[in-house]
This record gives sequence, structure tokens and C-alpha cells, in this order.
Amino acid sequence: MAAPAILALRIGLMGKVNYKDCGPNWDLEVRLSANSVVVSHTKREQTIPPGCEFVWRLQIHFSAPYTQIAQVEFNVIDVTFTDENMEEEKRVKIVESLSQFMSTELRDRYAAMSPSKIGRTSSHISNEASNTTSTASSSSSSSSSSSSATSSQQHQEQQGAPTSPTRLANDSGTTQ
Repeated sequence: MAAPAILALRIGLMGKVNYKDCGPNWDLEVRLSANSVVVSHTKREQTIPPGCEFVWRLQIHFSAPYTQIAQVEFNVIDVTFTDENMEEEKRVKIVESLSQFMSTELRDRYAAMSPSKIGRTSSHISNEASNTTSTASSSSSSSSSSSSATSSQQHQEQQGAPTSPTRLANDSGTTQ
């Protein structure tokens, strides 16, 4: 289930920021409650060449009876510069590139670095194609939401609009 989000990150940063994984640090957390289940994937990545690390999180929310995905969130939740001597221009480039995936809190923290490119507002990505997509199983609906969100995100990038946090639509086509 994490593959569409990881692919969106890889494509979104292609040609801007090269990165690799930081070793065995993929965390999976499952939180259960009476009415919902939240599955969280968290992973730390490192830029190539080294100098910056960032953490992304994918959260998949299921509502009772836990057979359908209610909400999906994918965000970069932390950025840490590990090279104290990294040029400011390179830092700004990394932050601007990651900003499309940043959580609102993280975006606010780095907005001063490049106010015109990062901004302080958050845009939600909706699933525009869900109105024409039949509701099949939750996994195929989730996949179509992911690819639609990616193309919508690419369109917003071309228009220069900030696109964070990334939220994908549920099976009924509404963004939560």
C-alpha cells in the first residue's frame, strides 16, 4: 500500500533532489480504537551527496468495519541538515523541493527560507477522477486515488501552487 506514495515522492523530487534510504529505519505502527484503525509507515531518507536527512510518513485510516480506506495522508514530517557547511543555496533548493510534500507544521517552520516558493498556506489534493471511477475494492480505489493525486499535484506544481499536505480522496470521492 505504500508504493504509490513512495513513487509520488520519487517522481516529485526527480531531477531536483537525489536521495537514498538511511539504513534499516522503516517503522510501522498500527493504532486500534473502537471505531478506527490507523496504519502509519515512517521512513528516514538521506540526500545524495549526504548533508540532509528527511522523514516521511504515510498514514492510512480505516473506519469500522475496517474493510475500506477512509483517508490517506502522505507528508514529509522532518528535515534535518547534517552538514553544517552546506551552502545556503543548496539548503533552500532542498527545502523548496520537499515543500510540496511537507506537513503544514514543517512548511511553516521553513517558510522564511523561501516565502515565494514554500508559502504558508496548505492546499489539499482532491481526487478529480473519482467521479468517473467506479468504486471497486478499497485497494484498487486507493491506487486510482494515488495516481490521480500525483497527476493533480504535478499540474499544481506547473502552476506554481503549493501542494501540502498531500491528502488523497476516500472511496466516495470526497477529500477528508
